[in-house]
Amino acid sequence: MIAGGAESALCRFGIAGFASMKALSTKFNNKPEEVSRPCDEERDGFAMGEGAGDAYHITAPHPEGRGAFKAMQLALKSAQITLNQIVYYP
Repeated sequence: MIAGGAESALCRFGIAGFASMKALSTKFNNKPEEVSRPCDEERDGFAMGEGAGDAYHITAPHPEGRGAFKAMQLALKSAQITLNQIVYYP
């Protein structure tokens, strides 16, 4: 047996909630491919979307920190640096 489950905020109630908070972008309605601009001065909100990924629990991280560890490993690889090159000054 293959079983799965899903939850989606992309429904009229989810969109209406974010729209009433004025959190959704409206400046790029005619150019939806340009809505996602997290650090741009013309940013006026976000676009609703969905994604998927492995998760331990919907609201809690893995107790051994596997997701955070993997994210840090990928960040080091992407930055092309080693752990020894990171310095922390408290």
